[in-house]
Amino acid sequence: MRDWIDIYISRLCSILVSAVLFLSGQYCFASGGKTYDDWMNDAQHHMQMLEPEKAIADYTAAIKLSPKSYRPYQLRSEAYRELMNYEKELEDMTRAIACYNVCPLYRDRGYIQFRYGHFKEAVEDYTKALALTPNDHLAFRSRARVYLAMKDYKPAISDFENALKTINSGSMRMEPDLMDNLGKLYIKTKQDQKAIDEYNLLVKKYPNMGRGFYGRAEVYKLQGKADLAKKDLDKAYELDYAMDPTLKKLK
Repeated sequence: MRDWIDIYISRLCSILVSAVLFLSGQYCFASGGKTYDDWMNDAQHHMQMLEPEKAIADYTAAIKLSPKSYRPYQLRSEAYRELMNYEKELEDMTRAIACYNVCPLYRDRGYIQFRYGHFKEAVEDYTKALALTPNDHLAFRSRARVYLAMKDYKPAISDFENALKTINSGSMRMEPDLMDNLGKLYIKTKQDQKAIDEYNLLVKKYPNMGRGFYGRAEVYKLQGKADLAKKDLDKAYELDYAMDPTLKKLK
């Protein structure tokens, strides 16, 4: 009896092994013998070669092998962007979010909405991003830009202020731009002293950039302080000329 059971188990194992080998062969045939990483690498190469259609085909093959991975959806969305296919771009980013519910993907989808003028939806996505990562300065900055496009200045100011409060050391290059935008909004909303304070700080932190001097000159001009405005403008021009001497010919 025991011999019969051993023979039965041995045959069953043989059948299972054969089935696994058969399915593996079918899997390799369906994927062209390539792995997930192979398809992803091919897609990256095609994107570098400015061949988004081929990249899309590669990402689609990768998705078939790993349908729950967010990355090929995210990158295929970017490939569709190159083709200006908004519907597919948005659809894939939404699928990426369904696979991986994180702040950066909501930022990515918010940017898609913003580029196509869907401001309300963009604000919603950036707000979701901030709900997941409350101190994300990139989401604050991006939502501020949407509010600015909507001419909704109060929340735009708040978001630019928060972006500056939460900015990290790896993103300090964007600080002058944030400060300049905030200063301009203070001017637009007739908060002259806040504008002066912001541009004073910009000049102090970045004395070799003209932006702070240009902004402060604008405030002085609005206040009727022509001498101070001219002094700041002259300094701004001087810094610009130092960066690019050909600008003197354009003045």
